[in-house]
Amino acid sequence: MLVQGIDADSFAEDIGLAEKDVILSINRQPVDSAEDIHKIQTTLKPGDPVAFHIMRPTPAGRGHVPQWTSTFVSGALPKE
Repeated sequence: MLVQGIDADSFAEDIGLAEKDVILSINRQPVDSAEDIHKIQTTLKPGDPVAFHIMRPTPAGRGHVPQWTSTFVSGALPKE
């Protein structure tokens, strides 16, 4: 799932998700669609830890193809 934008002051911004990241899994559950994300969201409660496995593009030099880096971003959901 391609991240198309991040809302300012959101949980996603707080943990470091960025536009153009590709979400591969959330809490070790594969993500292939918006429906997958919704199903995972319904199981989470305020204060729960959440880990995203993502692929992130790295800037390419002039005339070069961007490279991709596998990484994790995580945090605890806000308690409110």
